[in-house]
Amino acid sequence: MSVSLILLLEIKSQRIAWALITPLSSGREFQFIKLSKQSIPKYALSYTLSLNRGDDLHTVVKVLKQLAYLIRNS
Repeated sequence: MSVSLILLLEIKSQRIAWALITPLSSGREFQFIKLSKQSIPKYALSYTLSLNRGDDLHTVVKVLKQLAYLIRNS
């Protein structure tokens, strides 16, 4: 599956990078990736969020607002 990187945010003070990706096939699903830059890098994936399921759109907007806050205050 091809993916498109939508947003990449690096918070240098916390040594963390965030990315938001969306599969090109539908464009209606999103997933967040968090990379912690340590001596051994670690990453975590959110579950796949879909615009067709429940409150997932609200979750995506909430996370994007939090990332915008981190950008302004880093």
